[in-house]
Amino acid sequence: EELLTRYLDITGVPKIEALECLAGCCQNSDEKNLLLGMASRATGHVLYESFVVEQRRGILEVLDECPSITLTLSKLLEVCPRLQPRYYSISSSSKTH
Repeated sequence: EELLTRYLDITGVPKIEALECLAGCCQNSDEKNLLLGMASRATGHVLYESFVVEQRRGILEVLDECPSITLTLSKLLEVCPRLQPRYYSISSSSKTH
């Protein structure tokens, strides 16, 4: 639980490399082709933009759209972006206290 809430950004937009990795874990050929299509250097950017970026799909949504993906913990760690530290937020501002 701590790993998913403190270290991994499971809602973050997956990178192209993550989609390639997920395709390798996919059991369904249609889902695999979708992921590989988005990861294609030649033409995938349009599909990636419409399916992932514009729809704001994170890793969880991609996994939901492609239920035949079977991930090990090590693969999950490989594909999930890391949470970036927040050095300052409104709650730590002295102006609010």
